[in-house]
Amino acid sequence: ALAAAGDAGLYKPAAYNGHSFGESLVRSAAAVEKAFGGLTSQLWDDPFEWTLPEQLSTKHRIAEYLDEVAAARERGFAFLRSDDDLQRDIATPDGIMSIFSLLLRCLFSAERHHARAMMCLEIAPPPADPDD
Repeated sequence: ALAAAGDAGLYKPAAYNGHSFGESLVRSAAAVEKAFGGLTSQLWDDPFEWTLPEQLSTKHRIAEYLDEVAAARERGFAFLRSDDDLQRDIATPDGIMSIFSLLLRCLFSAERHHARAMMCLEIAPPPADPDD
């Protein structure tokens, strides 16, 4: 999906909902980064500052960020030794919850943003770069 979009239109808000493909795709990944960062290192910071359009201004930079998030997710799942670990409680900014609940919240949030990105791509696709 990212390959189909042009750099210039990544963050152009869609008229029908005010969100952009780039913003929605990055927020989906940011939800995953936040959950797995909290799970593995107790760093619950929202990655807002380093996921601004100014920082991730091209398809290439977004792709690099998605790769970083995938690596964080893999480290997070490696942290879990067995299915029993999913029932362990951990302290989160929203209170004590099981790892399973944390991951389920992460999944719902990431999916909501991802679906919005795909809707933006389907209904109002950012134009492709002229040299693509």
